[in-house]
Amino acid sequence: VVAAIVAIWFFLFRDDAPPPPDAQSAAAVAKAAQTTTTIPSTTSGDSTTTTTTATTTTLFPPTPPAEVQVLVLNGSCIPGVAGTVTDMLIPQGYATLPAGNAIPTLSSGIYFRTGSAIEARVIQEYLAPEYPNLLMQLPERGLEVPDSAVDRVNQADVVIIVADDGAIATAEMCIKGSWMVDTSIGSFEDFSNSYVGFRIEEELAQGIGKTTAVGRTPVVSGTLEFSSSELLSAEIIADLSQITTDRSWRDDNVYDALDAGNHPNAVFSLVGPITLDDPETEGIEHPISATGELTIKGVTQEVSVELTAQRIGQIITVTGQFPMVFSDFGVEVPTAPIVLSVEDNGLIEVQLFLTPAS
Repeated sequence: VVAAIVAIWFFLFRDDAPPPPDAQSAAAVAKAAQTTTTIPSTTSGDSTTTTTTATTTTLFPPTPPAEVQVLVLNGSCIPGVAGTVTDMLIPQGYATLPAGNAIPTLSSGIYFRTGSAIEARVIQEYLAPEYPNLLMQLPERGLEVPDSAVDRVNQADVVIIVADDGAIATAEMCIKGSWMVDTSIGSFEDFSNSYVGFRIEEELAQGIGKTTAVGRTPVVSGTLEFSSSELLSAEIIADLSQITTDRSWRDDNVYDALDAGNHPNAVFSLVGPITLDDPETEGIEHPISATGELTIKGVTQEVSVELTAQRIGQIITVTGQFPMVFSDFGVEVPTAPIVLSVEDNGLIEVQLFLTPAS
């Protein structure tokens, strides 16, 4: 009987906690989110917004590039990017018009005049092969552009607007501005979404050994403000009343220990700006060492965090762990009869997906 009980305990308490967040897994989720999601693009009417995706046929070959007039406009905050893209098209033989500026926008687009859909598709496959939904019919009323670009837009067969999403031509994008935690990416079922949580080591009775307790909440919000080279400010809010652990019987004890009924939110606020090295280049993992104020259970303490950030397309991922002493925040680590001891220190875990604020 004792052996059977121990076997049941071993099954119930075996250490099969989910793995910690890591930058490579988050990058894969971010990439998948963008290959299956339509990039939002709009054409302006009176008070309505419409989107038209190009459809092409191979019944007729495209017009020779020398007969296709292409205009590139810069709607991003990266100086000179329209000229860069124009220079990429010239060796392909296109009749390029002088590059100019567009109204700043977050969404790139490749707009074609009636009869030039196939030609636009060829350009899209050259400049942005992963983003076919950039293709759109030029609206009848024309594009909303600065006065200096109107005549060239009317002359062009294809108009390319390069935005702050990094979709066209170059691995760079402008991160300057506000970015928000995006909870629509991934799923909490496999922890491929944004979450904040904890990881603690437990020592179990009956010789079962150590196990790892993990709890996470997917209810996370927050805003980060960037310049072109610095993280200026950040505030992340996690709803601790929505934490679930890897063992459901732990949940109530965790809520009580955190006093989540009276103090549902944990808040992290960055103290001072952080200089970032080449943050706009895609796919580079940037270590972040930061000091911030962490508030849990109504107690605020200064903490040091070590995280990793990287840009994947139009998404910035932030992942990592940093240590925490629970008693510093007035949190008494919960226990149970089967648990001999629980460490007072553990790790706070973070996985965030950030997208530009609209």
